[in-house]
Amino acid sequence: MNERENLLARAKELNITHPANIGDDKLKAKIAEAKADAVENGEADPVDLVVVKGPERGRWRIGRKFTREATEIPLEDLDEDQLEALQNDPELIVSFS
Repeated sequence: MNERENLLARAKELNITHPANIGDDKLKAKIAEAKADAVENGEADPVDLVVVKGPERGRWRIGRKFTREATEIPLEDLDEDQLEALQNDPELIVSFS
């Protein structure tokens, strides 16, 4: 699944309505706002996405290729070993949102 598909799936999960031609940056902002509201209202955990960036040439880890473009992975899609492998790889930048 590419980043656009991930964004659209995340927006659907959060019941975010948007025009079909919405830009990725605006959709990311709407998702962030909906997540913040859900956390504030006690409806969601504050951390539910793992964001991974790799080197320019790319880096394969846990069966996925990570490049300089951020890849968002729902936390529930990763098991403990996969998360540990990402965090312990010195060529990957791992953050949470």
